Amino acid sequence: MRRWRISIATIKRREQQGILRPIRMSTHVIRYRLSDVVRAEDEAAAGREWEEPGNDQKEQDDAREAA
Repeated sequence: MRRWRISIATIKRREQQGILRPIRMSTHVIRYRLSDVVRAEDEAAAGREWEEPGNDQKEQDDAREAA
């Protein structure tokens, strides 16, 4: 939250979307993988939606089928 200045609700949405994978330390303590955080930041800075690893080929195939 501090790093991004966003609400808890936004963090929870990112969890539901699979963008952030929570590591639950206890009931009230949750951590996130630094790689997930950095990747989400990079995607946001580039103006792109979140992309799952390995989905690039699937997206290209879907785009070809739609064309």
